[in-house]
Amino acid sequence: MANSLSVNNAPKLVGILAICTMVTLLLLFDRLDSVAGAGVLGTALGYLAGNGVAAKQGDPIVPVFGEDHHQPDDDG
Repeated sequence: MANSLSVNNAPKLVGILAICTMVTLLLLFDRLDSVAGAGVLGTALGYLAGNGVAAKQGDPIVPVFGEDHHQPDDDG
């Protein structure tokens, strides 16, 4: 069976999506400068890719996306 992709850290994903949504809306309604918006979006997407503080320190981090390692139940 092929490995599938799953969401491993839903709170982190929801936070990143909320940031991206809010910045996009602020840019859409001209409440945020495009340079500042690009910086915030770049930072959020970079964090999503795993460039967080824990990764710099060598601490284990839980990526947002990864291979699904769940085993099927024996009952069904």
